[in-house]
Amino acid sequence: MSLAATLAGAATARSQAYWLLSRLLLKPPDEPLIRELGDFFSSVAGGLGPELTPSVDDFAACARGLAGQAVDTGIAVDFTRLVSGLNPREGPPPVESAIREGRALGEAATAVAVAYAEAGFPEPLQEAGPPDHAATGLRFMALCSHAESQAWSAGDIGAGGDWLTRERAFLADHLVAWLPAFCDAAANRAAEPLYSTGFRLIAAMLPADLDDVREMIAQVDRETALPSAPT
Repeated sequence: MSLAATLAGAATARSQAYWLLSRLLLKPPDEPLIRELGDFFSSVAGGLGPELTPSVDDFAACARGLAGQAVDTGIAVDFTRLVSGLNPREGPPPVESAIREGRALGEAATAVAVAYAEAGFPEPLQEAGPPDHAATGLRFMALCSHAESQAWSAGDIGAGGDWLTRERAFLADHLVAWLPAFCDAAANRAAEPLYSTGFRLIAAMLPADLDDVREMIAQVDRETALPSAPT
């Protein structure tokens, strides 16, 4: 299998994972979303990297166990408690400006809005509210990974590399800088296994994906490097 085909498959899996996890942080899940989460993360297995397998397996097993059941009100209560930011005792919501700057719509909100616009996705998830909400950042990564997959599938190595570079910058400058710590803390406070396992998966996935993206960029650079001029 060519490098482009391998990277296209990896980007597709990453895009689907980011898309579904953004929905998990947007609002309390309904039964169809829980089923979709269980089905996808069961099928992806080691496709997101072997280091994530325990977290993926735990979350998939939890979602599969809930599939087909009426969604317990405890899940909605836990979402409100952990994600909404309505209760100051539970800490701020998963919004970068709130976490890193202690205010709403800070410099981080401006920076991510610029990143979205430059990528051609000016409003990745408007219903999430502030542009630096975690759900919006994860949705942006899903859109970028999807565009990356399309570039590899079309044989456009330059565009594929450009998307990887954009993803690396967004992960390093924004998501990895604050969201794993938020998710680790939220997982420890979660009453519902869906959230404790889901938050732990996000916390593990983001830095692992940054490492993977860096390695993929290095692979592309090696693949496309011009041969040295004869001396």
